[in-house]
Amino acid sequence: MAEAFKLRTAALTTVNANVYVCPANTTAIVFMGQVANRDGANSADVTMYVYDVTSSASRALVYTVPVPSDAATTFLTGKLVLEANDYIFGTASANNHLDVSVSILEIT
Repeated sequence: MAEAFKLRTAALTTVNANVYVCPANTTAIVFMGQVANRDGANSADVTMYVYDVTSSASRALVYTVPVPSDAATTFLTGKLVLEANDYIFGTASANNHLDVSVSILEIT
């Protein structure tokens, strides 16, 4: 089995955006999920989901959590295991405010 650490980032908007998709023939362990508000004056809410291909369902990891201006918060307090084609996606209550970062271990 090969292992590789990955970092994936995305700017969140008011439209659902994929942050990370687990590749085919891969298991991924997400170690950290953080959202930073880069707007110096305004708070914004973050909603993050995980989509499970096996059950064909998405579930909220956090839902409309406020991120104050010039601050950050985590949306994952433990490890999250993703199977092939599972993915993490999210939205923000305002465009150009929130950046998301996830640290991942891929096992192939």
